[in-house]
Parts: sequence; structure tokens; C-alpha cells
Amino acid sequence: MLSSYAHWRPIGIATLSHGYGLSVTPMQLAHAYATIGAGGIKRPLTFERVTGPVHGEQVLDPKVAMNSCS
Repeated sequence: MLSSYAHWRPIGIATLSHGYGLSVTPMQLAHAYATIGAGGIKRPLTFERVTGPVHGEQVLDPKVAMNSCS
């Protein structure tokens, strides 16, 4: 969750880079890490068993994703 851009101040912008002032659910955080771990491919979330390959969308350059993991 982010506050409206109209309410952002310079100190708030600076602290966002450290993760302060952000609110995410555990599921959103896990989804973000899974996307990075999959080389930047974002796959849909589900609690149901899926058979076969799940197609995803490339949302992050694979080089960037791999540099994030090292």
C-alpha cells in the first residue's frame, strides 16, 4: 500500500528505497520473491493443484533477476 503521490515528501521518498512506509501482505511478498527466483517470470497465484506447465509473463529482465539473487 502506498499513500497518494500528492502526500509524498522528500524524506518519505528517500525512506521508500529502504522499504519503510510500504505495506504488503505475506502472500504479496512471497509472490515477489517467487517472481525473482523464476528469472523474472510472474506466474498466477492459486491454492489449487495445477497439472502441467503454468505460463507466466516476463515482468523483469532475467539478468536483473539473477543479479538480485547473488
